[in-house]
Amino acid sequence: MAVASHLLAQGKELDLSEMKKQEPSMQVKVIEGLGKLLSKDKNEYTICKILSKMKEMNDYKVRIATAKVLGTVK
Repeated sequence: MAVASHLLAQGKELDLSEMKKQEPSMQVKVIEGLGKLLSKDKNEYTICKILSKMKEMNDYKVRIATAKVLGTVK
C-alpha cells in the first residue's frame, strides 16, 4: 500500500523502471493497493494512468490483476 501511495505521489513524473525490477508478486500487491485507493475515490485519473502503464508489464499475473482493478473503475 505504501508503494502504491508513493507511485501516486509521483503522478505525472511516473517512472515504472523500478517497478519492472520487482518480482511479479510484488507488482500485483502494488496493483491491489492502487485498487484500494481507487475504491476510495482518490485521484482516479492518476491511478488509471498508472494502471494502464502497469498493463505493459510482461507477467500475466500482473496483467490479470490490472484488468481486475480496472474493471472496478466507474
